[in-house]
Amino acid sequence: MMRECKTVSFSAVADYWCVSRSRIDLWERVMERLSEVEEVGDVAGATRWWDDHHTVVEEIFVGDMLTRVLAAFVGEFRVEGRNSKVAPVLDAIFLLHLDTRGEVRRAMLRHQHRAARQHFSRLNRVRLAVEHWTDSLIAWVQPAGDHQLAYGFCESRMQRVREELDAVEQVAAVPLVMNLMSSAMMIEMKKLLRPECALPQANHEVLQSAMKMFGTGAFDELGMMKPIGKKVSGGGEQCLTQKISAPHPAWHSHLSKIVDYLEPVNAKAASNSPPRSDRWHL
Repeated sequence: MMRECKTVSFSAVADYWCVSRSRIDLWERVMERLSEVEEVGDVAGATRWWDDHHTVVEEIFVGDMLTRVLAAFVGEFRVEGRNSKVAPVLDAIFLLHLDTRGEVRRAMLRHQHRAARQHFSRLNRVRLAVEHWTDSLIAWVQPAGDHQLAYGFCESRMQRVREELDAVEQVAAVPLVMNLMSSAMMIEMKKLLRPECALPQANHEVLQSAMKMFGTGAFDELGMMKPIGKKVSGGGEQCLTQKISAPHPAWHSHLSKIVDYLEPVNAKAASNSPPRSDRWHL
């Protein structure tokens, strides 16, 4: 989708800015509570903060993947009906997210031996896994060019992934490699992340606004990607979507499990009781 889309609607850009900025504001309020207990030297309070909000830290790390990938590629798209690009909005969210992420990392280092001791190791593994897979995604979506490298974590790692992908392209093994990478990422992140979600409603709104940037025309009535182009080879035309984006055989089973999990979570997030601030641990 990122390779084929060239324009983004103004409403989609505005929605992404609003919901992303709102979520960052919520994260900042959570971090302010940690600063308050640090100011009075309340070690027990800091320990309770990490016990209550370690899932928020997870979401700050994991959400960084989407923020960086969008900023790296969608930023070059043009806004429909306007003589401007999407980059200023996406870069602003990227920098705000980067600042919050840095604040979280500094807090982890300050509390790694006391208040955050029980959570530090796992959260650090989450951070490292996100960095690895973010670099892999950026290298995959854009196999050439230096602009996108600025949004990754390790330039040498991204260059190495590009070289590896270039090698498998010579033997037409890219679909297999990408399926394996996707499966490996899902398995690793599932092992590291906790099942509970700190900000389910805010995360859903950010993801929904991100998908709106590609427009509903990219999907059919079943929610599957439509063909995005044709490739002429010795055997005739081939649909690029079938090579690159064909769903895994177990995808529908996996999707049903996701829906079954999200329905009670979304119902709880949308309920009027407990209050919204309590539901989000603010």
